[in-house]
Amino acid sequence: MPEPSTVREMTDDLESYQSLSNASVVSLVLGVLSVLSFAHWFFSCLFPPLAILTGLLAIRRINAAPEVWAGKRLAQLGVGLAIGCLALSFASAQLTTVRTKSHSKIVATRFTEKLAAGDIEGAFWLTVPKEGRRQYMGKSIDALDTHLLEKYMSFRASAAPLGAALAAREATIEFDEIEETGQVEGLDYALVMFKIRSSGPEKHLLLVVAGGYSQLAHEGMWWVRDQRFDYEPGSYQAAQTSGHGHAH
Repeated sequence: MPEPSTVREMTDDLESYQSLSNASVVSLVLGVLSVLSFAHWFFSCLFPPLAILTGLLAIRRINAAPEVWAGKRLAQLGVGLAIGCLALSFASAQLTTVRTKSHSKIVATRFTEKLAAGDIEGAFWLTVPKEGRRQYMGKSIDALDTHLLEKYMSFRASAAPLGAALAAREATIEFDEIEETGQVEGLDYALVMFKIRSSGPEKHLLLVVAGGYSQLAHEGMWWVRDQRFDYEPGSYQAAQTSGHGHAH
């Protein structure tokens, strides 16, 4: 028969045994997965909230019965990771929006300045990504391949009337607002809207400016992906285009 002290030690060991809370482990795993918030907004709506919820439930349960449950630090770590990833991903998204608005407005303003100066060709080249322009540097429009030449002729037909009116000072153009920003096909984009004032009804010009980092050029590029010369505010729907002439 064991000594009384030995029995007492065994009893103390049993009384001090704690089960690891499953919720605290789940919270930690979800907290680690919250790193995916930087990859896509969907993950920021999924993993961090679940990590925080399960973590808080685990902490509440452990606090209510600390002699039974363990894992409070794991739950706290899960909650902390989730909150940190959520805050950083939100800040990153805000910085991306600010950058997109800034670059897009610069490119769009340059585009309208070229129209106002009667430089239709110069405005057209702003609709072609930089890596697509380089092979034509120093060459005339006649040197364009068939696809790009057709694109130029179509652009000229649409832009020339506005360019002529601006050059003759029969119309003025001014920045109105950035209607929307976002990301598509891995590119940032902004819908930059301008007001066109003339003797007739006020009209709007919409420029869809896209940009991103070019692996080929090893630099950031921004260009006018799409343009609407008689735009109804709020009505933009993306055209089904891709490749060199596409940008979001």
